Amino acid sequence: MKIFRESDNIYDAVDSVVEHGVAVLAGTTTIAERHGRAIIARLKPYEDVAPHLGHEDVPNSGGLYYVFDCNRFSCGDEKLKALVAMVDSRIW
Repeated sequence: MKIFRESDNIYDAVDSVVEHGVAVLAGTTTIAERHGRAIIARLKPYEDVAPHLGHEDVPNSGGLYYVFDCNRFSCGDEKLKALVAMVDSRIW
């Protein structure tokens, strides 16, 4: 997994949500939220995916937004937090 930038292929982030249950997003709040909404819009055809935008404070990046599947993770899920922290640690 990686941190997706707005300039990356959006369908790579969509695939990450489908495969792993989460896509971690780079950028400021405005950029990450816009990117997250675009990913969520492209997940509409996947009836078994319930996408939601979240945010987690992490040590290396300060904070990261992410789109996650509510059917696989609940808000505040420790496994979800661990995945986001793992992705954060790989970029440095």
